[in-house]
This record gives sequence, structure tokens and C-alpha cells, in this order.
Amino acid sequence: MSKKLVLFPASHNMCAVARHVHLLRGYQLHSIMESSSLMLNKKDISEVDGGNPAGIMIDDVSNEIIKSCDVLYIDYNESYRKREIYERVMNVAKVHGKELIISKREKCSLGDELIKKSINTNKVRPIINDINVPVIFILSQGERTDQLAVELTLYSHFMEQGYKITHIGSTDVGCLFGFDCTPAFLHEDRCAEEKIIMFNNYVRTSIERDASDVVIISVSDAIMKYNNRILNGLGVMPFVMTNAVRSDVSLYCMHFAENLNEYIKEIKMYCHYRFDCKPSYFCVANTAVRYEANTNADKLNYTALDSQFVLDSLKREEEASGMHLFNALDKKSIANVCTAIELELQNNAVYVK
Repeated sequence: MSKKLVLFPASHNMCAVARHVHLLRGYQLHSIMESSSLMLNKKDISEVDGGNPAGIMIDDVSNEIIKSCDVLYIDYNESYRKREIYERVMNVAKVHGKELIISKREKCSLGDELIKKSINTNKVRPIINDINVPVIFILSQGERTDQLAVELTLYSHFMEQGYKITHIGSTDVGCLFGFDCTPAFLHEDRCAEEKIIMFNNYVRTSIERDASDVVIISVSDAIMKYNNRILNGLGVMPFVMTNAVRSDVSLYCMHFAENLNEYIKEIKMYCHYRFDCKPSYFCVANTAVRYEANTNADKLNYTALDSQFVLDSLKREEEASGMHLFNALDKKSIANVCTAIELELQNNAVYVK
């Protein structure tokens, strides 16, 4: 019997979950809720993520909806300045005995300790093991780049083709789909060298457990800081994970920007020298980002763009540059990339299905 699942709030990641409900394991999507102040009641999730209409409507936060569910998943949303709505939703769930799952990012904002995974991190062989199955890395520029949508679609593609997959996701929403999340020890106070060795062993052990044909690793933090006020983790997490495991194929999820060709050339060079990988597939979101330098703010401003405008721009850039550009919320666009990645791995001499 599947558990009735309610998602809150209607963040980009929660919209990605809603678009991939067919992958949920043991859960059935009951509702995706948002604060009534945002006036999204009965509007399609495409109003939030900018993708094609999905036929999945957003509900206002409701005690009745929470009462009628089995599980409430709460995600972080940087747009919320006041936390009262979170407290209200969680209190209703607790009063009525509902299972509550809170993302690591949201736990951090609440001041709670990160979730610890049951993994022995003390006894680790001080070597880097070779990983003898194809590895796909998904890197990102930061929030609202459709990274979760990319990893879920890749996972779905390889699963439908009959591959055994080890999937280490960028967010702990992966627990809803039955795959692993970024292990807690990567967030602990340890030196980078120790984390690299531990993560290498973690991946090796996961592959042995799953008897994997392919590994998908989606890195939870951005590859670099935005500026000296918005640090994005300083690219430490990608550095650790890419040094622990060498990728066969890398993707990069980014915001829409002018002069995509020049920007991507710089990103390729940066990733080559810092992470020893060169992304060859670039997901461009229906979102632009800007920073108001004169305000000394510690947050970015995001602008939703028309999806057709983005697709037309990508087509022009792709024809001019020959790069693999795609949009994660356009089914044809991302399906072509999934097929191209599979063919690339099949053509690799060491690849074995």
C-alpha cells in the first residue's frame, strides 16, 4: 500500500518530484502545497518551474490536506523570509501524528543537526579505488537550475532501458525514490582528503551492493562562489566528490544567460583544471539570475523566462557552436540528451552492460 505524500512548499525541487511521480517508491502524490499569499492555488506547477503544463495543480496550505496524508515532505525555499508558515505546517502534521520528512537544507535553516546515515566512517582504507562502471556526474551553477529534474530523467531513462543503477542524488528527496542521497559525512567537520577517501569507498560499496551497470552522481553544491557575499559552499563539495570518483560523462546545470557560448567555454576550462572533468552536456534553465551589487544583499534575484524563448535561444546557440544544450523541462530536448549519453557510454571501450 502506497503512502499518501504531501509536498511543501512548491519549490523547484518539489515540482521536479511532482513531474516524476512514476518513479516514487512506496509513495503516491496526494498534494503539493504552497502558501496562499503566493496566490498559486489551483494553478499548474509550470507556474513555478517554467516548464510545460503538467496537469498537476498546486493547493493552498490546508489543515485538511495535511490530516488526509500519511507523509509530509518539507523542502527549503530561499524565498520565504518568515518561518511562521513552516512552523504551522509542521505543528499540524505533528498534532495529527503524520510522518514528517524534512530536507537537510531546511533542517539547517531551522538550526537542527544534519541527519546522520548509518555508515561506518571510521575504518576506511587510505586509497582511491578504481571505479569500473561508467560514472555520470551532474554539476550545477546553484539553485533553480533544474538539477533534480535532470537527474530524475536520467535515472528514469537508464532504468527503462534495463540498467542497474547506483544513484547518489543531490538532495535527500531521493529517499522518496529509493536511491541514495549525499552521505552525511561529507557535511561533517573533516579534512578534504579524508572526505575524498571516504566518498570513494562509499561509491565502491554502493556499486557492489547494487551490482550496478551505471552510476549517477548529482553534486549537491554549486561548483564555485557567486561572489564574496554569496559563497555557494565555495565549490568544496564538487571538489571532494569529483576527486573521489572520475567521471566518464559530465553535465552542467546553469541559469540562462547572454553569451552562452563564451560562458560555457570558461566553465569547461574551470571544470577541467579544478575537477579533472569537462562537462559536455549543458542544461539551461528557464531562469535568469542577477545580483544587485549596490544593495550589498546576500541573496540572488531570479527571473522566470518563457520556455519557448529559452528553447529558441538554445537552438541558435547549439547550431552556431555545436555544443549539447538542452532544457530539462522540455521532454524532447532532454530525451535526446539521455539517448546521446547512453550511446557515448556504449561507445566507450571499457563500457559493459
